[in-house]
Amino acid sequence: MSEGSIVLPALRAVEMNMLWFVLGSAVIALLYGAFLTWKVLKEPQGSPEMVNVARAIQEGAAAYLARQFKVMAIFIALITVGLYFLYRPVYPHNPMIPLGIALAFLCGACASAGAGFVGMSLAVRANVRVA
Repeated sequence: MSEGSIVLPALRAVEMNMLWFVLGSAVIALLYGAFLTWKVLKEPQGSPEMVNVARAIQEGAAAYLARQFKVMAIFIALITVGLYFLYRPVYPHNPMIPLGIALAFLCGACASAGAGFVGMSLAVRANVRVA
């Protein structure tokens, strides 16, 4: 039996409720994160010297992430194309499934990169307020 011949059962009410619960939990977590970000970033940044040091650290962190993302973009593109061609023979009668798999990977990689960028940016901006 190949993977392409597997048919999944329809979701029941329990599974649908669990999906809505997870989605609601994710929205609440994002709102709480936004609230904490707002709360920390409204605090004073400190002396002008601290602001200058923080700005230099933030520039260095941004340069590091930009370089890292340029290298990662090559691997992400290769893996995305590879996933498409890997799954194309598995689903010969439905080419949208391999495309969906490849795009899901690409979206996940972009979301991960975005989270890294936002996390680094907020960490540097928050540290000057803690110091």
